[in-house]
Amino acid sequence: MCGIGGVRKFGDEPITRDEIHLLMQMLERRGNDASGIAVMNAAGEIAILKSPVPAWQFLQDDEFIKFSEEYLPSTEIVLIHTRFATQGSPFKNEYNHPMFDGETAVVHNGMISNDDWLFNQLKLDRKAETDSDIIRAIITEN
Repeated sequence: MCGIGGVRKFGDEPITRDEIHLLMQMLERRGNDASGIAVMNAAGEIAILKSPVPAWQFLQDDEFIKFSEEYLPSTEIVLIHTRFATQGSPFKNEYNHPMFDGETAVVHNGMISNDDWLFNQLKLDRKAETDSDIIRAIITEN
């Protein structure tokens, strides 16, 4: 199953790239099909970066380095995910975590077997063919 983690900043010290590296590397054994991060600042603005690569590769990529330089100094909350794909190809990045619709960012570890039924019953908008997208949809709707 996937690896999920988070950091909540308290005080004036920023969340560091080293802290994110440590957390993601420790979780990589839980899933190496894809990696992702969601950050939120004090104003509630969310930025997402995800890629269909293992955490060790994700953390070395120039895109992650640039992302962390831009966002971590003002970040209040971080969600991270290392994916073990069970439904939906990791090569379609919208299927990777964090699931994000411009309003809600969600990470999930596990399997939801009735996601199709829930989407139909609740008449929710599906953004990805992964089971975890039902969590994002329910939270956004409410």
